[in-house]
Amino acid sequence: MGELGEIDPHIAQALELGGDAEKILAYYEDWAEDYDLDVGALGDDYQATTTMVRFFTGLDLETLGVDGYDITILDAGCGTGLVGLALADAGYTVIDGVDLSPGMVEQAKRRGVYRELVGGFDLADPPDERWRQGADVVFVCGVFTVGHAPPELVEACAQLVRPGGLLVITTRKAYFDESGYQAQIERLDRQGRLRVVAELMDAPYTGDSLGHFFAYEVR
Repeated sequence: MGELGEIDPHIAQALELGGDAEKILAYYEDWAEDYDLDVGALGDDYQATTTMVRFFTGLDLETLGVDGYDITILDAGCGTGLVGLALADAGYTVIDGVDLSPGMVEQAKRRGVYRELVGGFDLADPPDERWRQGADVVFVCGVFTVGHAPPELVEACAQLVRPGGLLVITTRKAYFDESGYQAQIERLDRQGRLRVVAELMDAPYTGDSLGHFFAYEVR
């Protein structure tokens, strides 16, 4: 089961961007002000962020070496700050955010939960020293989805995590099934770059789709 309801036309258009960074930037700059309303974040339709944070907090974080509410968290592809808000509600206090769209970052600033926010941040580019291996945990929500980032970008996201830290990623079910995402993860695992810690499959994502949630230890 992948389709749970009628998809919002703005979301449908976002899924047709073909992974083109310029198109994605332009689309989200234009959408930023109305994004939360359109994805149902102001109601019960958008559940990905809540599911993601519950998935994370349900892990044995002490054994994994990322326990404590003062760990450094990076919300990569933060959008309007929905992950940051969910993390803050769960008690976390040191949250940074980066996103390709400055307009989305401006919306995220209104949340008042981020320590630092940076727009114009392309995850595909080599990170500055400030961000390289700088976080205990990196969350990536809504990036690995149809029409957006290719699965090869997982390796770039891992560069933002300190050795031994966690990379927590969501994917839409349709993206996972069609993109070759799992093959990329298996390649990184064989290379000793990532270790699969936990996964949650077919969990609430949006009103129109299910999603998968993954936690990887970065080596």
